[in-house]
Amino acid sequence: MENIRFAFALGNDNLLANKNFIDADKFHIYEYFFIKKKLIFLSEISNPTKAFNNVNERFSILIDYLNKNNISMLVAKSYDKMIKVENKLFVPIIISTSSPDEVCKMITKYIKWLYDELQFEKREHMIFKIKNGIFKYKL
Repeated sequence: MENIRFAFALGNDNLLANKNFIDADKFHIYEYFFIKKKLIFLSEISNPTKAFNNVNERFSILIDYLNKNNISMLVAKSYDKMIKVENKLFVPIIISTSSPDEVCKMITKYIKWLYDELQFEKREHMIFKIKNGIFKYKL
């Protein structure tokens, strides 16, 4: 199995932000290592789109960054209308908690579901919502 990379959308307080993914202050990049059965923090980056006002330009810059860093899954508390494009390129995960540590536990618990989603050749990925359990749906 190939490892999976995640981008968590955070505020400046290091908690998952109550903002749309593209409006996060920064991103934490994690990678799930199947051999270790562990989700490991790799890096933190400031949102590269903050200096731009045009939504389409911001979105393009963010997509380029995520692709260059081999991100497969986006983790946020909310998404804007661009989720219709994002779920064609990435697997969006909507979470209820603000704690990155708690989110890591949830992702580790449901990694098989998330991994399986990447195995299908689809035009659009399902959207996952993790709260007390996991739920996936089509937009």
